Amino acid sequence: MFSSSSRPSKEPLLFDIRLRNLDNDVLLIKGPPDEASSVLLSGTIVLSITEPIQIKSLALRLFGRLRLNIPTVLQTVHGPHKRYSKFERNIYSHFWDDLNIESYFQNLYDNHNNGKITISSKSSTNLAALPKRKRALSTASLISSNGQTSASKNYHTLVKGNYEFPFSAIIPGSLVESVEGLPNAAVTYALEATIERPKQPDLICKKHLRVIRTLAIDAVELSETVSVDNSWPEKVDYTISIPTKAIAIGSSTMINILIVPILKGLKLGPVRISLVENSQYCGSYGGVINQERMVAKLKLKDPLKHVAQIKKKRSLNEAADEGVDTDTGEFQDKWEVRALLNIPASLTKCSQDCRILSNIKVRHKIKFTISLLNPDGHISELRAALPVQLFISPFVPVNVKTSDVIERTLKTFG
Repeated sequence: MFSSSSRPSKEPLLFDIRLRNLDNDVLLIKGPPDEASSVLLSGTIVLSITEPIQIKSLALRLFGRLRLNIPTVLQTVHGPHKRYSKFERNIYSHFWDDLNIESYFQNLYDNHNNGKITISSKSSTNLAALPKRKRALSTASLISSNGQTSASKNYHTLVKGNYEFPFSAIIPGSLVESVEGLPNAAVTYALEATIERPKQPDLICKKHLRVIRTLAIDAVELSETVSVDNSWPEKVDYTISIPTKAIAIGSSTMINILIVPILKGLKLGPVRISLVENSQYCGSYGGVINQERMVAKLKLKDPLKHVAQIKKKRSLNEAADEGVDTDTGEFQDKWEVRALLNIPASLTKCSQDCRILSNIKVRHKIKFTISLLNPDGHISELRAALPVQLFISPFVPVNVKTSDVIERTLKTFG
């Protein structure tokens, strides 16, 4: 919750950043970067102390970082050796102007002298001035113990009590989204509050913030059917389709396969379906690093029971000297196969489709391998792929790493 380089006796009982308008500390942006509306980020810095402490300033900042773990292959006397180098880039920063601490304290003194218990203060940022007045509540005054203000001493004394310092900012819709599920690449955000104290170490409190970009409700990808239509000359015509190009992480999609056999005696064998993630990343120098991982897979061993029919036919003709005719005498003018492909509900197993500046790119596709059993006994394989877009939906729950796990992982970079 908070940290300092030592543990002084006047350590706050509570020092925390609390966000008001967000669920699970997630800042949700709807739509692509060039169309998304700005969003409000607001909250309070909460401070609870059991004995008076002196502070010089209270600062708050929001920052975003892109970090990569770039492999390099070195040739040694023992052969090639791979090592990793760390690339880090600050992609966003937003500062609150010391939360206008001087004005806050002066208003608090004035209200205390007038017998009031409500104090208001303003804060401005480097993005835009925010003239709205927020209320700051305190269960005790900020008057020093001798009854005099301490502004002239360049610090302020907080007596025992609970304090809330409000803040807010308008975050642009073009903000780069968080990326936390990729191997060797990440984009993270954090809020950091710092209490500067005279002659004592600073107190620092951090809050992990996730910036999630989701599709707008009218996005074409949510209603666009994706299909591939092709033919294998003298063997089959086929169509493979899914209802929508966009698939929410943690949901599922229906696979529709339609095959029209042209070759008499052809049978359908096992069908393998896999969702593959392709990612690319690069630093300020060197080439582009390509990664590929399997996100989900599905195998239909005998979708139309053709394999079982062939085995049955062979068992009846196993005494024959010259092979068997695999044609069962039944001919279907078309084969239809439907299957449900589930997408893992975890951002550690897959990432959303995204393009982060010139450093990270993530895309997905569903691959198909369809086995065709020929009349002469040999097996042909039909291969196809459909491009899809994985996205994070606010209506579908997903599992994520905790902020501590993310930080430990990022420390292993380099």
